[in-house]
Amino acid sequence: MLDAKYQLTSGIVRLSQADEWESARKEWQLDHIYKSARPMSCLCGHTPISNVCVLKNRLNKRTTSVGNCCVKKFMGMPSDAIFNAVNRVAKDDSKSANIHTLRLALEKRIITQWEFDFYSDTMNKRKLTPKQVATRKRINQKLGQLMKEVN
Repeated sequence: MLDAKYQLTSGIVRLSQADEWESARKEWQLDHIYKSARPMSCLCGHTPISNVCVLKNRLNKRTTSVGNCCVKKFMGMPSDAIFNAVNRVAKDDSKSANIHTLRLALEKRIITQWEFDFYSDTMNKRKLTPKQVATRKRINQKLGQLMKEVN
């Protein structure tokens, strides 16, 4: 059986414009994440995976599904931090997300620039006013759109 890193890198290169790993990996960005209700396989061959990251190639628009661990380890994307933040605010909408989650939500136009700025400014504050708490909760509900349940 092929080494998992080799399988992942060759799979990404095969789906890319570039023909070598370092250039190919720069073509890809995290498109969205989801928890899979059924067993899935990562591009590296690992199975089962439940925290799935969908990567999209900026140049040729191709997409591929990869496990959370591979995205973090080989692609250098903070998908684990995003999964953790989305899960945290889903359980308690008064909790704070993190900057990686906010950037992805802004990039995907799930939140506005004003919401991003507000959240960034209040993210590390321990005491929020009731109005700030209500705004954070409203934004946290939007952040749930980053993770879609797929059956």
